[in-house]
Amino acid sequence: MLSDKSGAPAERGSIVLAYQALRALAVSLVFANHLVPEALPGGFIGVDIFFVISGFLITMHLVREMEGGSFSFAGFYARRARRLLPAALTVLLATAIAVWLWLPPARIASAMNDVAAAALYVVNWRLANNSVDYFAEGAAASPVTHFWSLSVEEQFYLVWPALLLLSLHPRSPLRRMRSEHRLPVVLALVIVLSLAAVVLAPQVSRAAIYFETQSRAWEFAAGGLAALIARSHGGSVAALRHLALPSWAMLAVCGWLLGPQSGVPGFAAIPPVAATAVLLMIGDRPGIGTPAAVIRLRIVQWLGDRSYAIYLWHWPLVVIMPFALGISGHGATHIALTIALCLALSALTKPFIEDRFRFGRTGLLSRPVPALGALVLLSATVALGSYFAAGRMIERAREVAERLYALSQYPQGSCFGARAAGAEADCQHSHRLLERDFALQTWDTQIVRPPNGSLCQNPPGDERLNPCGFGRPESENPLRIALIGDSHAGMWGAALIEMARDIPLHVKGYLASSCAATLDDASFATYLTPERRPGCVKWRKAAINAVANDPSIDVVVVSGNAYNQARSFANGTWAEDDGQGFADAWRQFLAAGKRVVVMDDVPELPERLPDCLARTAASDDPCSYPAQRIPHETVFARAAAKIADDRFHFVRMRDVFCDEQKCHAVIGGIPAYMDGDHISAPLVRSLTDRLKKAVLSDGAIVAP
Repeated sequence: MLSDKSGAPAERGSIVLAYQALRALAVSLVFANHLVPEALPGGFIGVDIFFVISGFLITMHLVREMEGGSFSFAGFYARRARRLLPAALTVLLATAIAVWLWLPPARIASAMNDVAAAALYVVNWRLANNSVDYFAEGAAASPVTHFWSLSVEEQFYLVWPALLLLSLHPRSPLRRMRSEHRLPVVLALVIVLSLAAVVLAPQVSRAAIYFETQSRAWEFAAGGLAALIARSHGGSVAALRHLALPSWAMLAVCGWLLGPQSGVPGFAAIPPVAATAVLLMIGDRPGIGTPAAVIRLRIVQWLGDRSYAIYLWHWPLVVIMPFALGISGHGATHIALTIALCLALSALTKPFIEDRFRFGRTGLLSRPVPALGALVLLSATVALGSYFAAGRMIERAREVAERLYALSQYPQGSCFGARAAGAEADCQHSHRLLERDFALQTWDTQIVRPPNGSLCQNPPGDERLNPCGFGRPESENPLRIALIGDSHAGMWGAALIEMARDIPLHVKGYLASSCAATLDDASFATYLTPERRPGCVKWRKAAINAVANDPSIDVVVVSGNAYNQARSFANGTWAEDDGQGFADAWRQFLAAGKRVVVMDDVPELPERLPDCLARTAASDDPCSYPAQRIPHETVFARAAAKIADDRFHFVRMRDVFCDEQKCHAVIGGIPAYMDGDHISAPLVRSLTDRLKKAVLSDGAIVAP
């Protein structure tokens, strides 16, 4: 981030105060947004400000060198490496150690792989490929997510000098154009194409777009174009000083008013990008109403000078400190300690690491190629070390998963998993965690081994009908089951796999993440973003019709995230879902001659179970919470009350997890959840009897 200075030694004595103030504002916006997102929802525009600053200063410096004949790729990249890598690698190394010591075990492998990607400056593509939602609440945040912007910036540095050189070279494809027009035309073209790529991209790709380099290229190009204007029209630019105060005000307003649904980095990013470009062109020229007194404040300049270090340190502290200290995130203690420690570390990093490597000119650092090679080798070493550490943790997690798989094979002892909740079970220590290593299980280490097939699931917003299945071959005349719903329905695949061991059945899965199977077009999971809802509506209508119209299907098994299902209105408000859309879908299945089994949803935890277990050393009933926090009736229960049919079966789940006083996160000695609302495969397998009873029953039941 703040890697926007050219890196030339002369910069050390030629600081533009307004630029430092912009950096101070940008890093303060990002920091505040990460600490208290509800107070400053648009603080993420600090990243956009940084990109424009980088485009401005790097373009200014490169054009000056290229026109003066002093440019060299080796010299440029060596300066960039000295400027960026020492501080970044210091923070990454410290973060990797902290991850290993304090982060929840289930998150260590993923975090270490993120550190490896960050050290190679490709973590933005890893986040985009994994469809990470930058704005998702309650998600398991990586301690190096913020390195996505540094990765984008490094990729910009790789391409930008070559683009400028190609535009300015006498043999450029644009040589017929006047030389002073070539580069502005190229930068304008980058702006148009990059912005178009953002605006015209599929709505279901919005989470990935936020991290992608091509989506941000227009912001760098806008800064570069501003640099060319300032360089060529210095006198005319002075007239812009009238816009100084409105531009500062625009940045403050955008930080306050923009939010996750604003569409940044699309059209909504134009106002902060334009305001930043104007302020960069004005520089330190006195303007009407310019808050010069604020810009010159020592604290503002101090923050601007250390903004790169502040940006590097702040996010690992935000993520890891609650686990290190056993405190809740976003509380007053967490906020105060994070700010204090971040500023202290930044104050040390700037003089002892940043400046020492940046301005030192002894030994390897005095020669561009050896300096660049040494720092790149160091980056590769950090990446490899993190990658191998992640591999070791993955291996350990798989070993634990295999043990849990073996323990959960049916039949097992009456006190394992959900069998401990049975009326006949006598399990005095059901809610005691038998082994801390059991908390290592994650989505990636859940052992679900469908026989003769697979169990697949659409990503959020994907409208394609893409069923897949598993089970006994047709020659055995199996019982044919359709499993339909969202990821909460997909959880029951593990129990159906166990059933397939004992009885001939074939399962066809119609599953879509965050999209429960209802015929109410206004009913959604509250966390499903608006741009993904049309795809969800199309998918579930097609899936419901496909299941109803398939004469080979005997039984339909339904489930979903019922505790987070509600009806959405155009004005952004929500209302309770009465279940009518679900009941209509189930009646459609029943009318087609099928039996319907609805597995009620499992209670939702107040926080992710691996995170909670990492904060407590208690083994007796850890992470339990008052039963009154969980509604006694879900949308599925309301829908089930509307159905009167002997072929309909509603299976309640609350009794497995909750008694009169508490709801429990550890059941039968094992963690019941993988996260905060998806139960673990070992626990699902221990619920096989409950599902089997409903699937094979001929009479209407309301289980247990």
